Amino acid sequence: NLAPVDFILGADVLFEPEDFEDVLSTVHYLMERNTHAQFWTTYQVRSANWSIEGLLYKWEMESRHVPLQSFEANKEQLAGSSLPGMHTIQMMIISKKKKIKD
Repeated sequence: NLAPVDFILGADVLFEPEDFEDVLSTVHYLMERNTHAQFWTTYQVRSANWSIEGLLYKWEMESRHVPLQSFEANKEQLAGSSLPGMHTIQMMIISKKKKIKD
């Protein structure tokens, strides 16, 4: 038995396209047991051609983009590091898709 969770955190876990489904299916498994849980993740944009949209649809999830400036993370350096530097970093919150009632 898993303890209840509200948040699932993942930093740069969407690294290689061949791993996207493994990550999202694991998140789906956790959300099936914790229907209000949210997956908060950040990732570096490595290719404009990579997308998780189809997998979100398949696993009945939806995402919401979180602008970095909303928590002052859009600066040249974060916490004394050189991140994000010249990289494009995105943040999103993924949750179970809300079912529309008839």
